[in-house]
Amino acid sequence: MSEFKSIFKNELEEYLTISRGVISDSTLRNTHRILLSFDVLLTEENASGITEKTVSRWIGRLIQTNAPKTVSDKVSCLRKFLRHLRYKGYSVFMPDCPKTPDGYIPYIFSDEEIQMLLASAENWADKHADLKIRQTDMEFCMLLQLLLGCGFRLGEPLSARVKDVNFSRMTILIRHAKNGRQRIVPMDAALTTMLEKYCIAMAIKTEPESYLFPSVLHAQSVCGHACLQLL
Repeated sequence: MSEFKSIFKNELEEYLTISRGVISDSTLRNTHRILLSFDVLLTEENASGITEKTVSRWIGRLIQTNAPKTVSDKVSCLRKFLRHLRYKGYSVFMPDCPKTPDGYIPYIFSDEEIQMLLASAENWADKHADLKIRQTDMEFCMLLQLLLGCGFRLGEPLSARVKDVNFSRMTILIRHAKNGRQRIVPMDAALTTMLEKYCIAMAIKTEPESYLFPSVLHAQSVCGHACLQLL
């Protein structure tokens, strides 16, 4: 990791040392990057303290290159370090976390649209004679069925292997669900039968370590492209 250079370099290193083992490695690396950008500004200004003016200038830089939610997350990260300084007896300016309006509006497919999408996906798999392309089409069609039939997040079926499917119990084991947890997801009989036929057609039914979707590294881009074509 890059070294801190400002007057608070020792406190920054101490804060990261304390955080190590408490937060994940990826969160620790992200925290280091955020605090390093603040340290750079402190160094540029040869700051002897953390004032409202300095913090506001740092936030201004964030706003120029980051989405509102990202700015809020980075300010929140800085606030944790500033609380650490206050605990040690330093007098520092504590910024408010910028409010970020949630502008996300989910699109809810109607039953008719879902049926049209599934029908189009099934027809899509019959469009190509090339075996390799046809295999990718089959993967997309099956993946779409699982996403709609089980309510998966995209990464969950993409990471599933044949050994995770229990055809007799009609379930799929997701080993790395949200927050790193495992969960067992039920399927209805029709979807289970479809998945079993798919595994046989893909010649992976007897390969327990095989991914359900062998083109897993390319599946996300395939999904995006195919959805555009279908719709």
